[in-house]
Amino acid sequence: MRVWGLENPHAVLEQARDSPKVNMWCGLLCDRIIGPFFFSEVTVRSANYLHMIEVLAFPQIEDVQSNIIFQQDGAPTHWNLEVQKILEEKLPGVGLEEEVQYRGHLDLQT
Repeated sequence: MRVWGLENPHAVLEQARDSPKVNMWCGLLCDRIIGPFFFSEVTVRSANYLHMIEVLAFPQIEDVQSNIIFQQDGAPTHWNLEVQKILEEKLPGVGLEEEVQYRGHLDLQT
């Protein structure tokens, strides 16, 4: 028996490394979009990510309903201790789960 594919399994596709990229963050709520916020740096590091969520994102969601989901994709920037600390302060009683997801009341008074 022979199986014929539509593509050459030995074909090589070359891609340039470190090609120009755009790093962006936004929040999606049922009635609005928070952001988008664009990072000017080539790589998003913990310090600039922390600055973005503290200074740009949290002030825009002060009046949001108390039952939100703040989900991240598990990038090393999201696992930084300072990032975890501020998320624990702003979303009290909620910790990191397997999929790096925070649930709970957003306490922006801290």
